[in-house]
Amino acid sequence: MDIFESLNPMQYEAATLTDGPLIIFAGAGTGKTKVITHRIAYLIKKKSVNPKNILAITFTNKAAEEMRTRVDVLLPGNGRDVWISTFHKICLFILRNNAAEAGLTKNFIIYDDGDQNALVKECLKELDINEENIKPRMILSKISLAKSNLISEEEYLLNESSHIDTVVEKVYKLYNKKLRQNNAVDFDDIIYLAVSVLKSSESILKTYSTRFKYVLVDEYQDINYSQYVFVKILSNIHKNICVVGDDDQCVCANSEVLTPGGYQKIENMLEGSQVVSCTGRDGVNIARADKVTRRPYTGQAIRITLENQKTLTVTPNHLLFAKYNSSAALNYVYMMYRKSFGFKIGICQGLSLFTESRKYDLEEGDKIWILKICKNPKDASYYESLYSTKYGIPTLHFTSRSMGASLEQDKIKKIYSEIDTFVRAEVLMRDLMIYEEHPHYVSVVKTRSLSSPKVLSLTMFGSNERSRENSWYFHRMNLDINAQNIGLLRGDNAEVKKSGSLDKWKVEAVREDYSELVSFAKTISGLDELLLVEKAQLTSKAPFYQMPASHVHENMTLAFFNHKDKKIEELMVAEVETIDYEGFVYDLSVEHLHNFIVDGFVVHNSIYSWRGADVRSMLNFERDYPNSQVVKLEQNYRSTKNILLAASEVIKNNVTRREKTLWTQGESGEKITVYEAINEQAEVVFAINQMRQVIYREDKKYSDFAFFYRTNAQSRVIEETLIKEGIPYKMVGAIRFYQRKEIKDVIAYLRLILNTSDNLSLLRILNVPRRGIGEKSISSLVAFANEKNISIFDALAKVAEIEDLPLKAKNTTLNFVDLINELRADSAKLNVTELTKSVLDKTGYLRELKVINSSQTLDRSKNINEFLSVTESFDMEKSSSGISGFLERVTLVSDLDEIDEKQNSVTLMTFHAAKGLEFPVVFMLGMEEKLFPHEHSSDENYDIAEERRLCYVGMTRARERLYIIHTKQRRIFGSVFTNPVSRFVSEIPDSLVINISCEEEFLSSVPQMNRHKIFRAGATHREDDDDGYGARDLGPDASKRSASATTDSHGEELAEFGGVTFAKNDRVKHSMWGIGVVLEATGRGDECLVKVNFMNVGEKKLLLKYAPLDKI
Repeated sequence: MDIFESLNPMQYEAATLTDGPLIIFAGAGTGKTKVITHRIAYLIKKKSVNPKNILAITFTNKAAEEMRTRVDVLLPGNGRDVWISTFHKICLFILRNNAAEAGLTKNFIIYDDGDQNALVKECLKELDINEENIKPRMILSKISLAKSNLISEEEYLLNESSHIDTVVEKVYKLYNKKLRQNNAVDFDDIIYLAVSVLKSSESILKTYSTRFKYVLVDEYQDINYSQYVFVKILSNIHKNICVVGDDDQCVCANSEVLTPGGYQKIENMLEGSQVVSCTGRDGVNIARADKVTRRPYTGQAIRITLENQKTLTVTPNHLLFAKYNSSAALNYVYMMYRKSFGFKIGICQGLSLFTESRKYDLEEGDKIWILKICKNPKDASYYESLYSTKYGIPTLHFTSRSMGASLEQDKIKKIYSEIDTFVRAEVLMRDLMIYEEHPHYVSVVKTRSLSSPKVLSLTMFGSNERSRENSWYFHRMNLDINAQNIGLLRGDNAEVKKSGSLDKWKVEAVREDYSELVSFAKTISGLDELLLVEKAQLTSKAPFYQMPASHVHENMTLAFFNHKDKKIEELMVAEVETIDYEGFVYDLSVEHLHNFIVDGFVVHNSIYSWRGADVRSMLNFERDYPNSQVVKLEQNYRSTKNILLAASEVIKNNVTRREKTLWTQGESGEKITVYEAINEQAEVVFAINQMRQVIYREDKKYSDFAFFYRTNAQSRVIEETLIKEGIPYKMVGAIRFYQRKEIKDVIAYLRLILNTSDNLSLLRILNVPRRGIGEKSISSLVAFANEKNISIFDALAKVAEIEDLPLKAKNTTLNFVDLINELRADSAKLNVTELTKSVLDKTGYLRELKVINSSQTLDRSKNINEFLSVTESFDMEKSSSGISGFLERVTLVSDLDEIDEKQNSVTLMTFHAAKGLEFPVVFMLGMEEKLFPHEHSSDENYDIAEERRLCYVGMTRARERLYIIHTKQRRIFGSVFTNPVSRFVSEIPDSLVINISCEEEFLSSVPQMNRHKIFRAGATHREDDDDGYGARDLGPDASKRSASATTDSHGEELAEFGGVTFAKNDRVKHSMWGIGVVLEATGRGDECLVKVNFMNVGEKKLLLKYAPLDKI
């Protein structure tokens, strides 16, 4: 089975977009970890990347180990070779290997919390600082923040100036000094010093940035500034950086936020605005919104209605404050997880599931997610059966001691070991928008073994402590932990107490700011297998759970602020709806309190800032990497139904693929247009004509259109035609044809052959292919030419006069002179194609490419062959201008090729580059067998299924209209091929397409149209007598009617050549330009001149003795 078949389309896209910067926004239940692990597997299996060249970074050892295990399951034996690590582990590795550059020895030690506190106390004593309000905890917190922001001790006071900060600066300096004297670092130093080493040593940075060709970062929204800089400089060479982050939780437009002056529209809130926030234990007070975010959003939203009919609409991941209803009349359908078993589905009545009752104790589950709450037991049984059957998750008890268990324990264990419930649960979570990291309940059963997961409990306003200056209660953390990990705790001043047994301790920490508490908790969460539970003590009653909106069910209760009575109430949820939403969404970052009130609902702060992360890292990714691509795993498909149905019909032909049907709530839309062009020029002209019609009818812009093709070499015809028609374009993921190295090299040879004074062209190809002429020798040649005021080519012939030029270089340059002179002699007797082939042969250019056997050189060889198609096309016009005329044409095309890409322009790209993008209108060109699917798709390195997926990607990039174009014949790399239409086109049902024949479409429309303008609309730089390619002007005499011309019965003039007569409106066919209609005809024999409007290249004047036509 293909390991990538289990990925849905957006997951597959995120996993296979491997080159260049990529940011992945992971929505509710979208399988973020699955994407990362499959991305690693794709790099290794499909791209043949050495596992040791891949670095995946996450925040906890637990997450890293889970990721490593998953990769090893996908690719047995490879998972352990990938660098899957926490930030601190990889930075520690770099620091150990380069300790001297950081002022350390290799065996430096890491100070734990107790060591740091002792060192700060020592510093305070030595500095004679004995102020009551200056505590070691506070100083360590400020030093930690400074190091996280890469602020050195010397820079500290540049941004801070209070008295306390002056004290901190003195302690910071002495603290660092003592650390180095002790050959020690603290926890923050690990990243701080690693970044310093990489920034100060180019050789060390090059070692690691060269080694890690692909860098992946999980939880990117959580990184601080030092981690951000570390990732940025490490990926600077290859820039193959992929980051994965949560979409920011948001409130939908038109919601109202409670302020001291009453409710205001959230879209009117500004940074610095005052809001009303909860302060804990029934209190509210005024707080400040230090950041307001606004972004467009298209996707599913959650609308919640309370028993008082108040409603709230938010994104699925927005955190609310909720409680469960203890009524025994309710029936809960749940999914339970137990380590070493997996997932099961079950039912319980009332809240027995969420207490440490004997029933749950015997199940020995670790986490529970509620799937449905039902009043009727029969409804609960229905949903239990539905979810179990639909997703293949057992209802079997984990232990034989559970009530109702009928199997022995070894049989239960065997069943769960043979069923991969993890993958199945992942699909269920995705479909129901369940966040794995937010279970509804976590077990705290005391009878479980010490190896069982531990619960790390965070409670907003959970402390009884309250500052005099501030109105809110402090926040509290509780954790039971093993003795062996006490000394590893990261952070400042956590209270540690014995907890009964010899090996168990209770850790408690209190912080004034919740973000600091979360940062502390996040750091220690990797030291032991911890399960995080977050609550909020909003009232004096039992605390609320912090819960994503998509986890809220009917009959739960939510925190609601009664504005009239000025108190927090618990109101029942009457209805929960999932709706489609398109518009702007908003969020506020409320300093210190991290909550605000919207439409009466108490909601959590921004998903970024409350975690203590630097939100700029996420928001600035696209600024840091302008060519980055974006994949949103939660985004809905926005194509029309017809396009999606067609794409589904194509992709389902991948026989090993799991059945999957795409859907959309959009309209059916236009049918897909399938057009058969006569050749590659005609397909582009058709696309341009269709584009112009759509622009005229629907008021669209050029930027609404995209042209997709299978290989880069296909772009040449598209580029030339767009330039000829004056249409601006930009290319994604490729270099324009005439800007590619190999094309510029060949053109440079031709220019030098034509003009040996062209120093620029000579310097470009003097050592191409490699001739062993070094930079020093070239400098001597240039200096000599300047001194003698001659061209460099003339200087080459006088190398005997250059004393400091080595003998070997002299001989080589003389050989080069002989080569160019020989090619100049060839140019007098060969056409452009023959001359180009002579250049490629005699210089050894192609031979060198064949020696360097790689995919890049294969592409270069194909591009050169495509260039030969250009020369052949030119030679067929029988122009007498030879190489000079050809270079004029190329110059015209390549000069216009420099058009500003930032303006409104058509987008050109390969199907591979199209991943992650979408356009209202898409043209898929070159849809023929051997081109798409590629002719190598039967080779062991290619896969028809892979090609079909690529076609699927292309189709689903179109939102409104899709055109699929194939040709009767195509000139590929200098040869003409006649290939049948692509099998992928044939797989689309006839009911979804409109088929257009090139001959029918063109010939039936010409008599009713202004034939002179069929292909001319929008052209900006051609005269009526110019064929657009710089061909010679035939002059006024050639267009005069011949005295010997004859006329037909209607008085229309006839022309005759070879016994065949030609008249206006005759339908003709040319061997290269295809079908056309005669506009004018005059002359006889060798003077026979015909003006034809060709469907593929527009109007051309032809002397029939050079360009014979067939009447049809």
